[in-house]
Amino acid sequence: MLAQLLVNWSFCEEHLLGYDTTVTHNAELDCWEIQVPANTADNQKDTTGESSSPSVFYSKEMVFNSDRLFGRHNRCFLATKVKPDRANPIKTTGDEDIFNVPSEEVPLNVPTCEFIIKDAWPEVDRDPANDSRDEIVHLLRIKEKLENDGQLYNMYPRIDSGGCVQFVHGPDNTEYAYDTTKTILGGVSGDGINDIPVRVHKRIAMTPVGRPLRWLSSVYELVI
Repeated sequence: MLAQLLVNWSFCEEHLLGYDTTVTHNAELDCWEIQVPANTADNQKDTTGESSSPSVFYSKEMVFNSDRLFGRHNRCFLATKVKPDRANPIKTTGDEDIFNVPSEEVPLNVPTCEFIIKDAWPEVDRDPANDSRDEIVHLLRIKEKLENDGQLYNMYPRIDSGGCVQFVHGPDNTEYAYDTTKTILGGVSGDGINDIPVRVHKRIAMTPVGRPLRWLSSVYELVI
């Protein structure tokens, strides 16, 4: 069994090993560049073919990491759409004023983290295109119903972009595949394979970002 596993690892493509080219680290700017899929209907389906161009976010702070081998493997990043540079680095939760200064008073060239990116492997139905538990579909429905209500602005999570993570692969980088357990295990056979739940690698960018709970000093602040 071990020999078979090693042979399979030796001959499979990089994207099947979990090599995620949609998240890269920029050493010069000391931040991650994270691609978030466009939240179109096509991006919710487990099909092949090129999707809409992803949005690019920049982050230098991971605020949550499940750090485990099994399950959803949630990771959450504070992020901005403004590309940082040496003169204007990304502001993080260590800079307490980022939550106290009104956004209209922040210069446009200052990369303030206004988004939270959720990267996870949720379990889906056998037909991912019609998954009743799809978080992205629910967030899009919330946005559609509430985005014109000014009184509720900043009172609920607003999706900016999101979808299934997709990889370019093949000899000429002309083939596309969604990052799912179905894709990874598609050519594997054996006892128990059909019992493995289908999980899809999804990434969502949402706003607004709330103040960290550790900054609250009273129960009153927590309730309000």
